[in-house]
Amino acid sequence: MDKKFDGIWEHGENSAEKKLNDFLNTGINNYDEGRNRPDKLNTSRLSPHIHFGEISVVRIASCLNLNNKDHERFYSELVWREFSYNLLFFNKQLAKK
Repeated sequence: MDKKFDGIWEHGENSAEKKLNDFLNTGINNYDEGRNRPDKLNTSRLSPHIHFGEISVVRIASCLNLNNKDHERFYSELVWREFSYNLLFFNKQLAKK
């Protein structure tokens, strides 16, 4: 394993679950306004965990309260992420256009 990431990024299912819980407890507040600011805590930073299969989009979505506007916006972003990945997977020519 590359030691350059030690202390910067924790990998694994436990780390993904902790990051999800931390995000749901604090970071998701004001997500609707802060989601496009990676320098703020309003981004989940879960993408690498999703990418490497350490946590699923279904698991994340099951923790959301869709009666809350920030949770609803985050859910919408997850759906768009999955939709775009599926489009690119099943339509390889889209990546070249």
